[in-house]
Amino acid sequence: MNINDFKTSKMTVVAFLLIGTIIFGNFAIVEKFFLGVVPTYYRVIIPIMFFLFFLKKNSSGLSKEKTTKSVDIVNVFYFVIVIWLIYGIISLILSPWTVFNDGLKELMCITLGLFSVYIIIELCERGQFKYMIVALKITICISLIIGYIEVFTGVHLSTSMLSDPMYLERLQQLYPQRNYSESFKYIATGFFYNPNDYCAFLSIFAPVLLYFDNFSSAVLKFMNYFSLALISMMLLIDDAIICIIALIISLLFYLIFDKAPIKRWVIIAVAFFSPRVIGNSVIWFITSIINKVTGNTIVIHDVDMSNVELAVAVQTENMAQETGSLFLRINTYVESIKEMFLNSKGLGLGAGSFSNFFGQISEDKNMMSNPHSLWIEILAQYGIIIFSMVVIVLIVIFIRLVLENKKHKNNGVILVMAMGISFIFASFAPSSFLKGTYYWILFGLALGLLSSTNCTNSIRGVIKSEK
Repeated sequence: MNINDFKTSKMTVVAFLLIGTIIFGNFAIVEKFFLGVVPTYYRVIIPIMFFLFFLKKNSSGLSKEKTTKSVDIVNVFYFVIVIWLIYGIISLILSPWTVFNDGLKELMCITLGLFSVYIIIELCERGQFKYMIVALKITICISLIIGYIEVFTGVHLSTSMLSDPMYLERLQQLYPQRNYSESFKYIATGFFYNPNDYCAFLSIFAPVLLYFDNFSSAVLKFMNYFSLALISMMLLIDDAIICIIALIISLLFYLIFDKAPIKRWVIIAVAFFSPRVIGNSVIWFITSIINKVTGNTIVIHDVDMSNVELAVAVQTENMAQETGSLFLRINTYVESIKEMFLNSKGLGLGAGSFSNFFGQISEDKNMMSNPHSLWIEILAQYGIIIFSMVVIVLIVIFIRLVLENKKHKNNGVILVMAMGISFIFASFAPSSFLKGTYYWILFGLALGLLSSTNCTNSIRGVIKSEK
């Protein structure tokens, strides 16, 4: 092995470590607070990696093949996030609605997200894009394994809200007419706090399972499509309607832009819709065996797409009567925007302020105390200026990706665009998004593709569609 091969293999290990840390790194290193924050693997490893890459950037011998436009968009993205952070710090000091610890944690998450983007771009310049995609596939498979263990055993990781018996007790007290302790026990949260976070992660990154290189075997391709079927069934089990819609739209986008042949359309359709046909039978078979062996009674949500259609119809009907979760969501969006303009003149209520401000008026306003939308979360807390800057830079990045793909057909670019499409819709699923970690991977991959000719050329050379 020559020195260049050694450097490449070392960077591949770093790429896997980075993706694993971002997705799985929310476990506490020690159960102690330092400055009001529990040190997790993510909060410790990401800053260390960032500073190591930052210090070695000038001596790494990277390819300097970058267009002026690509460098500009990366710098603009950095500028927007830094302005966002400065604005958030000022709001912590001046806004009467912020809770300092909550706001500080939120700004820390944005800072760590920016560090993650920087590292991903540096790794893309070292030709690690395809290895980060492989790492994402592995994390999806691990997450699915954990998720199905939860579904069939009712046992959850310490990061899950369902691992806290006090949470289920409070839920049962709020809704005594429903047996939440049993019905909630057999849903999945993966490595995340709640099922919405878990399903948003699965739906955003599911398109990576359609992405193959010239060396992918038939067995590997089957495993990818099988994983897609498992994701489809998991979204049904967790009743994640928004994420199901997001995934359908992103898959259609990928297939259309990739100009996929009919054969591939059929394979993906079979993978996605197979849970509707055989999902309940498979679950019945597995649960029957588990119930017989353990003597337990497992209660799992029906995996039937007709439930999704029924839920959409019911929610739409309830809108007219001003009831139901869809009405609550839309009313939350409307009221939060209205209150933000009335109370802050469009400047925002402050970092980490949403639950504190709207929790006090949610019952009177018939709304939720959490934003349930990344876009509303940014707008309500940071105001119209920061919101506009963030949205505009993301739109510009997407347009640059479209132009890059038009200039040189690139399946890596199509993949990132498909994940971006899913992200737009799936970001309405979690109750709060800004304290998340994984969505920064998407931004980093997009900017990495745009900023490095070395990256895009290598992807064009090894990646193809399954024709």
